Amino acid sequence: MTGTGDSPAETVGPFLRGLAVLGELARHRAATVPAGELARATGIARSTLDRTIGTLAELGLLRVEAHRVAHTGALALPGNAFLASTRGLSGPVGDMADALAEEVDETVALSVPDGDSVRLAHLALRHRVVRVGFRPGDPLPVDRAAAAAVLSPTAGGPHPGGFGFPDPTGEGGVEPGLVSVAVPLRPWPEEPPVGALSVVSHRARHDGDSLRTDVLPRMRECAAAMEDRLRSDPGADGPGGDDRWLGAAALHAAKERLGAGFVESLARGPAVIVALETGRHGTTPAAVSRLLGLPRASVRRALFSLRHTGHAVEEAGRWRLTPRVLGLGHSRVTRMTLADIARPHLVALAGRVGESASLTVPAGPEGTEIRYVARVATERIMNAELGPGTRFPAYPTASGRVLLAGRDPAGRARALRTLAPRALTRHTVTDPGRLAALLEEVARDGYAMGNEELEEGLRSIAVPVRDGAGRVVAAVNLAMPAGRRDARRARADLLPALRRAAEGIERELVPAARLHRVPTD
Repeated sequence: MTGTGDSPAETVGPFLRGLAVLGELARHRAATVPAGELARATGIARSTLDRTIGTLAELGLLRVEAHRVAHTGALALPGNAFLASTRGLSGPVGDMADALAEEVDETVALSVPDGDSVRLAHLALRHRVVRVGFRPGDPLPVDRAAAAAVLSPTAGGPHPGGFGFPDPTGEGGVEPGLVSVAVPLRPWPEEPPVGALSVVSHRARHDGDSLRTDVLPRMRECAAAMEDRLRSDPGADGPGGDDRWLGAAALHAAKERLGAGFVESLARGPAVIVALETGRHGTTPAAVSRLLGLPRASVRRALFSLRHTGHAVEEAGRWRLTPRVLGLGHSRVTRMTLADIARPHLVALAGRVGESASLTVPAGPEGTEIRYVARVATERIMNAELGPGTRFPAYPTASGRVLLAGRDPAGRARALRTLAPRALTRHTVTDPGRLAALLEEVARDGYAMGNEELEEGLRSIAVPVRDGAGRVVAAVNLAMPAGRRDARRARADLLPALRRAAEGIERELVPAARLHRVPTD
């Protein structure tokens, strides 16, 4: 879709332009795309494009750096709204696919029909050298994927026993060594299938016949259980926690703050998408209007825009999203690691405070070690030389204490029992009782300070990064020579910026990890 000249009068031009930008950005394989290239591809005038990108960036969907545009982890939000709906085959049905993958020790996929094509909705990968390279949100080649054979109206219709086909792998290609079998999911017999359950294997382990013999019977049992689960799902009218866009007041406040640079009529559109996380039969414009606090006329125009682009459908006055929403960049997000999400925030943090910034995650038995997964160093004569992959014991480091303090009391006690602390410097705390008290302080205060306990002359300060359930999953850390700032000054100068960086990472991580596992690096 380029421009808005052929759009019906009741649609919202700025929202259509926003959808065009997101769709075009999703088609690029590069991590960043020049704004000028997006302008040429979409046919949107550069000044208009800048306002469109600026608004999407204010919503947290995009990031703009030196006239280049990148997606963020928050771009999972539109796809989440579809996937978490009854027809999106995520949530409990996704958990059932994960369990099947564990049982048969093969990759299991859930796919959904998208017009004449098919999109991947959920993927339970096994650790193999050769594996499926597609990710949730990707379209599958209709002539190659077993799921397409049971879902696509152009592939001859469903086969009574599923199909064994070479399955897609890599970036847009197929791997002849992979084979798959699929069965349709039809929870409501009066309707077409809502999706397909597939098992993907390598020909070194299975061929089409052995998949049908050894795996297909269990797949049919699992598919029947999935259909029962879908039939019993009442759904919900409104998002399950993905609400950072919601509310007219927040949109008005952004407009007041940014003026002409923030296009409010565009910003309402993504809010409407998120509000369409619904049950089987969708929701009404009145319900969306009440949820968002937006005029019903504005909601209806946004819905008409989504129908025009194929991202939503209306049936008997009720609206629901289509799998096409996944094409707004969802597969880009499902390829992101925690390090990918954190790195831009670490760059901004290091630039703001002039100290090296890092992200660490738990490692070792009971989380008694830390591992660096991302680091941004500053250009100073004296720097702490620590790179991704570096490991340290948790007890003498600020990051480690943040991660240990974030565990529940039983987990923290197990970690303390597992530790074998020894003095690394004359400042290192090794007494178990004192360490337990320090972790209590960190849990209470929300940050930790490391004062020359790991190495003489090294000071660090760290804060936690939490997931959507409030669990501490990582720590953001600043490290510096102890002589540059004393502990009091480090706390005053650095803690606010550290917390702002952690909050920025969480705003992306929470939606990115809501329905899909985010690898650390």
